[in-house]
Order: sequence, then structure tokens, then C-alpha cells
Amino acid sequence: ADVFRSAGYRTGIVGKWHNGSLDARYHPNARGFEEFAGFLGGGSDYYDYVLDVNGTEVESDGTYLTDVFTEYADAFVRRHAQEPFFLMLTYNAPHFPLQAPVELVQRYSDAGETLGAALTYAMVEVMDAGIGRIDATLHELGIAENTIVLFTSDNGPYLGEVLGVSLDRFNYGWRGAKHYVFEGGIRVPAIVRWPGHVPAGRLESASVHFTDWLPTLAAAAGIALPGGPPLDGSDVGAVL
Repeated sequence: ADVFRSAGYRTGIVGKWHNGSLDARYHPNARGFEEFAGFLGGGSDYYDYVLDVNGTEVESDGTYLTDVFTEYADAFVRRHAQEPFFLMLTYNAPHFPLQAPVELVQRYSDAGETLGAALTYAMVEVMDAGIGRIDATLHELGIAENTIVLFTSDNGPYLGEVLGVSLDRFNYGWRGAKHYVFEGGIRVPAIVRWPGHVPAGRLESASVHFTDWLPTLAAAAGIALPGGPPLDGSDVGAVL
């Protein structure tokens, strides 16, 4: 975030921050993010939660957490549409605990899915709808053509049984899952939209790594990286 902030970008993060919850030096507002709305730690209840909004606690009003994160992210985009911005939206869905609107879960159950799969798919559907809403806002504000949108995940699905609920489901036929370094655990979706640079509808088989995104996005924005220890990642702009 500091890289973009130093270049005049407004920086914000909405969602899960699992990079140090016990030391104020690692709070998002101390790590280059000017705006933060989310929770510190690995997981949160989706209905009964306490959010950290720039260091101030905000208690749940019962709204589904994924929708709350979408609301904060959408508001960030609207506030800063007339200036360069870097927004990292880190939904915790579909992380434990498995909770989703009943009507969505029921629809997947009625389609023949197990309870674990139905819960997971319902959680993902709400997240997808949130991303769609933010994308619609980018178009509404006329900035979609000048915005890089990157969606990716951190690891493969958790499979097996938890609290008596089986989470086994389709994983593209790959071996392994979360906690394993087989493809099923580390190969995840990555979708990039960069109008004028990335051809629409192209499927790319080259491998990239999470650590590649910082140098890649900085280079795309024309921002020089600061000195210091070398980065683990590389600019993969040529792949895009």
C-alpha cells in the first residue's frame, strides 16, 4: 500500500486482515492503508461481528458480513472516483464459519448439493454479487476503462468433514486441497480485466504467484518500486 500511497494514490482495504492482530505496528492504518474497514485475525462470524473501522469498533447490526464489505468497498470507490486509488477488497467468504442466507442455501440443496457444498456455494454467490455491484459502480462512474480489476484466491478449497458436515465437492479433478502443496491446494483462479492491455476472453495457462502482483500492478501504474530488500515476485505484465 505504501508504494501506491507514495505515488499519490488513495489506499484502502476492506475485509479480512490476517497480517498481525496483536501489535498496533501491523494494523492496516500503520502499513500504508489510509482507510480500513474489516476485522483483524483469521475469521469472523458473518452475522455477529465487531468491525474495526480505522481503529474504531463498530458492532454488527445483523447485516450479512459479505454484504457489509461490499457496501464499504462501493463507498470507497464512489468517494475516490476522481483520483487514483488502490483498493484491496479481501472478502473472508467462503471461510469458516459456514453461514449464508437461508434462501440461497436452500436453492443449492434443492438442486441436489450436500449441505456443505450448498453453504459454500451460497457464500460464494453473495461474494460474486458484491463484485458485480462494484463493477457496475466502476461503469456507472465512467472509470471502468481506466481501472485494473484483479480477482484471485489465496488457496484451494477445504475438503473433508468439519463439525459433522462434509465439505467434499468438485475441485476440477486436482489432487489435494487447502493445507497441501498439490495443485488442488495451490492452484486458484485469477481473473484480470485491464481494458486496452488484456484481450477479453483469453485463457492464459502460464503460472503466476501472489507475490507477482505488487511489482506487476506497480509497473502497470507507472510507479517505481522503492529500494530495500529485493521482492520475491516479478512483473508479469508480459504474461498479461
